[in-house]
Amino acid sequence: MRQIKLNHERVVVFESESKISFDFTIKTNSDLFFFEFHEDQHKELKVNRQSKIFDIHGNEILVPRYLQRLLKDIWRWKNLSNYKIVWADWFNSSSNLILDLLEKGRIEYGLKDTFQFKNLGI
Repeated sequence: MRQIKLNHERVVVFESESKISFDFTIKTNSDLFFFEFHEDQHKELKVNRQSKIFDIHGNEILVPRYLQRLLKDIWRWKNLSNYKIVWADWFNSSSNLILDLLEKGRIEYGLKDTFQFKNLGI
């Protein structure tokens, strides 16, 4: 794996809050639920094309797409209380186990012994 050194104290992964995207959201009378479906390329860090992140002054920093995607997922996991991640390998084998799409909290559907954000301690 190639090492990337960011000479920045802090980076921002979204140009603005209005540009934060999700695969889909559900809005109820009192809550918002955010869903992301993670294909195999999320785990395999496949996409190397350049994508933008920003320093705290708004200057663009070009990084591989997989790094931008990872930073966005970490931000969402830390900052959204009703955030759901569904990993493709889990979905292919277990999608019938999703009982309540509107269950509150951060929930990650993934296979045991595979990478999951909830195991990072963030």
